[in-house]
Amino acid sequence: MNQRLNRVDQLLKEEISKIIQQGLDDPAIGFITVTRVKTCSDLRLAKVYITVIGDEKKDTALKAVNKASKYIKRRLSEKITLRYLPDLKFYEDESINEGMRIEKLFRQIEEKKKEKDKNEL
Repeated sequence: MNQRLNRVDQLLKEEISKIIQQGLDDPAIGFITVTRVKTCSDLRLAKVYITVIGDEKKDTALKAVNKASKYIKRRLSEKITLRYLPDLKFYEDESINEGMRIEKLFRQIEEKKKEKDKNEL
């Protein structure tokens, strides 16, 4: 990925985070963190990855921010000057959950190793 796309991704991430935190009053959204933004090379689409606090609110929050994507894009156009402002599509960021799952597997392996070492003595 080139430097320009990296800068655009970072700028979008910062501004989208601000808009969601300050400008959306939808109670279905709850507490959302924008973890990363991946913009296509032609700047027509930006995939926005979010995490949501609370498992029961993930689906409703994701639907709510996707529904508000046009509003968020309109607010972005007031703050960012680009030839093409990308359409926004929101996705749940699974990397945190995946990291927690891997950490749990490592703990289980370590526990089994300690148990095996203890039984050998």
